Parts: sequence; C-alpha cells; structure tokens
Amino acid sequence: VVSTMPAQLQVGQTSESVTVVGELPLVNSTSATTSRQIDTRELLQVPTSTRSFTHLLSAEPGVSADVPSALVNGTGNISPSVNGLRTTSNSVQFNGIDATNLSSNEGSLSDNISPAPETLDEVKLQTSLYDASVGRSGGGNFQLITKSGTNEIHGSLYTFVQNEAFNANDYFYNRDGNDKPRARRHEGGFTIGGPILK
Repeated sequence: VVSTMPAQLQVGQTSESVTVVGELPLVNSTSATTSRQIDTRELLQVPTSTRSFTHLLSAEPGVSADVPSALVNGTGNISPSVNGLRTTSNSVQFNGIDATNLSSNEGSLSDNISPAPETLDEVKLQTSLYDASVGRSGGGNFQLITKSGTNEIHGSLYTFVQNEAFNANDYFYNRDGNDKPRARRHEGGFTIGGPILK
C-alpha cells in the first residue's frame, strides 16, 4: 500500500544572503616535485592507532609500511618504504634542520622524533624529483614544521583513550566464547604558547 501526502511550500522572503568563496589551489608549474602536505586539521581529525604523523603518510602513492601495534611502548612512528627503497633511505627535517636519526645515521622514522600532532603546523612528504637541498637520501623526504607563537597566551589540553570496552569483539572470538583482546592505550598532554617575554 502506497500513500501520498501532497504538500505545497510557499516561497519566503529573502532575509539574508550567504556568499561562498572558494579558491582552488594553483597547480605548481615551477617544480616537478611529487609531494603531499598535511595540515594541523588533518593531523588532529584523522584517527591513527598511535597518533603519529607517519601513519597518514603511509597512505600516499608509492609509500608502504606495516601497521604498528598500538600497545607497543615507544614513539608510535612507522618507517615507511618510499618508492620501493629501504625504510632507512628516508631523510627528516624538523623546522628546516636535518633531523635524520642521529643515533644510527639512518633515515628510519621508527626511532626518531615523534612530536604530538597538536604541536605540528604542517607535515610535508616529498617522494620524488625534489631538489638537492633536501635530497640527502634516495627515499622520501619528511619535513615537519611546528606551530609558531602569537602575541597572546594560548594552549590546549588533550587526552586520548583506547580501551577494549569501546571495541566490538571479533566474530571468531565470539563464536568460540573468548573475551575481547586487551587493547589499552592512554595518552594525555597539553600545549601552551605565547609571546616571547623580553
């Protein structure tokens, strides 16, 4: 049985206007570099298992990496392979300073710096055709830029929790009467910034 209800809507008066302006990013015609930039909003809103910027970069074309265990106590970084090269063939720059793993002189990101996403303003991955100023290694070039200060004191407080209470049990665990695997990770912190006191 199908029932219909005819409805008629009256056109109302225009009381306000909304102007939508959108600008498409220009194609970079001065460089052949293949790169990907991730801003603060994407770093904070796209979920990753260990809250590391390296997880978002592993989804790029030509980049592959293993999924890390969320329960390992460490930086949470993964060291991706870029364009089929070794995971130690990457280079890292932090605010323009070479930060390639100084302990082993390798480009592995797994034991390198791991700033909280709240402190990063931009992450850039260059995968090919980059110039000699960043071409220390043959793999990818990771550039991290932190947020700059302002003339006002500002900050944030954050906590992130992973717990098996929030997860559904695996189908086969349910079938066999097994409990959900334990999955607990708690991360918290704060950021604060402001003007330089002279």
